[in-house]
Amino acid sequence: GTDRTDEQYHSSTWIGIGGQRSYNSLPQIGTHQHVIVRNGHATPKIEAWWQWWIKNRPGHHISIPIENFEVRIGDEILASLTVEAPWPGEVRFNIKNQCTGVLVCFKTGSPAGIMPLGSTVEWVHERSTKPSGDVMYALPRCTDVQFNDCLAWSAPEFGMPMVLQKLHQNARLIRMAEHFDDPHRSALVSLPERLNDTSLSIKYKEAGG
Repeated sequence: GTDRTDEQYHSSTWIGIGGQRSYNSLPQIGTHQHVIVRNGHATPKIEAWWQWWIKNRPGHHISIPIENFEVRIGDEILASLTVEAPWPGEVRFNIKNQCTGVLVCFKTGSPAGIMPLGSTVEWVHERSTKPSGDVMYALPRCTDVQFNDCLAWSAPEFGMPMVLQKLHQNARLIRMAEHFDDPHRSALVSLPERLNDTSLSIKYKEAGG
């Protein structure tokens, strides 16, 4: 909701592997949530997407829509990423709408010239960046976003026994802030909370509240 008559609000909810070092790339999959306000009328839109983000590489900051995969307000989405071969290898992307039963699976080889992915995973709900690439959209007001079954399996080397990782093991919870000019200030707009070893919620917070 908003008092502005013409505005755009965007958020992304996704999972990813890597990306925590300047030399790591980041395969990711999830959903975009858009609210377009025109003449005071708000129109929501939700879509599924994927991308293999690579810092400073042209074109790799643009998400790719997943066709014929409907997402509605309140749908429960299941997603996973799997590295399937020794590096440089392939990553399998999976996304399923638990409410409609539609499942999309595909895999892609690693882009040329990138370093290994690293040993981190992310569950993220964030503001999207505008096409210019340096300014973020405002975060749309939302109900609590909940991630369940947040699990990751890792191994020191490909083919070695896998170890299960959970949220209590070195997990960082990152709060989201927004900066305002009039008056100049910063305010928290999104607050994560770990619910248990495999679940977390992200709560929207009004900037003035």
